[in-house]
Amino acid sequence: MATFDPSDIGVNNGNIYGFPYREDAAQIHILPVAWEATASFGRGCAKSYEAIRQASLQLDFYDEKGALWKTPIYMQEALGEILNSQAAPKAARLIYYLENRGQILDRMEDFDEINALSKVLNNLVEEACHDLIKEDKKIIILGGDHSVPLGLIKALNKNQSFGILHFDAHADLRPGYQGFTYSHASIMHHARQLPNVESITSVGLRDISPKEAKIIRNDTHINAYSDKWLATQRLNSRPFSAVIEEILKKIPKKIYLSFDVDCLDPSLCPNTGTPVPGGLSWHEIQAILDALYYSDIDIVGADLCETGNHPWDAQVSARILYQFIGLLS
Repeated sequence: MATFDPSDIGVNNGNIYGFPYREDAAQIHILPVAWEATASFGRGCAKSYEAIRQASLQLDFYDEKGALWKTPIYMQEALGEILNSQAAPKAARLIYYLENRGQILDRMEDFDEINALSKVLNNLVEEACHDLIKEDKKIIILGGDHSVPLGLIKALNKNQSFGILHFDAHADLRPGYQGFTYSHASIMHHARQLPNVESITSVGLRDISPKEAKIIRNDTHINAYSDKWLATQRLNSRPFSAVIEEILKKIPKKIYLSFDVDCLDPSLCPNTGTPVPGGLSWHEIQAILDALYYSDIDIVGADLCETGNHPWDAQVSARILYQFIGLLS
């Protein structure tokens, strides 16, 4: 391994943060998935993995939790670029068609094509993750829209039970959305069908459908902490440490961490696909991630999705991703 000085300038060597670690020596693998076919509003997240890699070279590595940079980490080649180039333009036209009173049944063949490509993408991600898991590697999926982590969740589901800690402005519990079975709005619906997913705990929800609200009320395996609930705790001057403690008590000792950046205040992610007013502040999400780090909770995998393809959004996500390294180490 080449020497690495965490106080020196970031070197553009193709790896995240300019780390010198080789693929075969890496403990944590970042797997970019360049897919945004089902994005229903803003686009650009399919290319954000490269913006995040570039932004990561600007990071300073001091952290009170220790030398997280010593964990061997490697960023893989992106998956899904060709599939996305085939699916995304047609999917965007289909969304426009529906928004202008078109009917899914009249274009069923086209929707079937997108759903078939989505399934190919999911299988591709699952196979890549399965191979890494066999080698005892930890994986972080770097989206892409929030449909892309399903392959990793399915791969992890094969041999262990875990809960999902889900940060998002949206519940993502729709069986499908805009004619797409594997929509970014459906990731938690598909996850909750898996036999080894014990529970889903969602934090930051503030834009959900009536049907999703009903699912949350009726499913005892889903815990939801809405943005309004979080705001009420702030307004009542409840210590945020107590809020975090309440949330963490609801999750099992082994979890998958799913992070859609639109859970954050939009000032931190203005170019994400579906920004929503409100959201977690920078210091609040840092406090939650720190609490996870110091807990006895085992994080089996993670994803970071929906980052806008913009230098500012990428700077924010590069810093969140660095905290994930500590959580998975």
